Amino acid sequence: MLSRREIIRNAVFYAGLPGVAISSAACAADQGYGARARVLRSPLHESAEHEVLLQELVRCATLAANGHNTQPWKFGLTPDTISIRPDLSRRTPVVDPDEHHLWVSLGCATENLVVAAAALGKHADVAFGPQEVHVALDNAAPERKRFALAATALGVRNAFVNQPVEVPAVRTQFAQWLGLGSWRPDLVVRFGRGPQLPYSLRRPVADVIV
Repeated sequence: MLSRREIIRNAVFYAGLPGVAISSAACAADQGYGARARVLRSPLHESAEHEVLLQELVRCATLAANGHNTQPWKFGLTPDTISIRPDLSRRTPVVDPDEHHLWVSLGCATENLVVAAAALGKHADVAFGPQEVHVALDNAAPERKRFALAATALGVRNAFVNQPVEVPAVRTQFAQWLGLGSWRPDLVVRFGRGPQLPYSLRRPVADVIV
């Protein structure tokens, strides 16, 4: 799989060759990137093979929002449990010195996994350990629906606007403005009918399962 960096690098290389138009190289790179992004976000497939189903749930979990697109997670699989662990090699100490965003990213992946399991008619029981999150799966029917999924079904898009909470001083002012007291805001989401923006790519599922 080509990474975003490799796609851009190849586009720049071919654009620099004699007789090769920049627009052609950029178009080819865009098509390859877009195709990969579409595959990553293909509809959830309910496989008859349990191991493949678990990998599908991991794929959906890796589509979660995460700090600076670092994708700082690893997944452990057992027949009835998926564990989500931090990939500390992907820390960002300059912008996240207390690793708060890293752990929130694991929470986002957990939420994605829970919602994906619900779409397959499975209940996900989440338990938090000191260094990982355990998600136990069973076949109980879920009872709740998520607002973002309902909005998406109606054609309403959502996007993250996190600049107000990236800077500690601004984040504190933002919390005061929202009346959150001692709570810390970490995610700002906007809903509307804006244009479709390009998705970011994700690491292969095989690379994040340990």
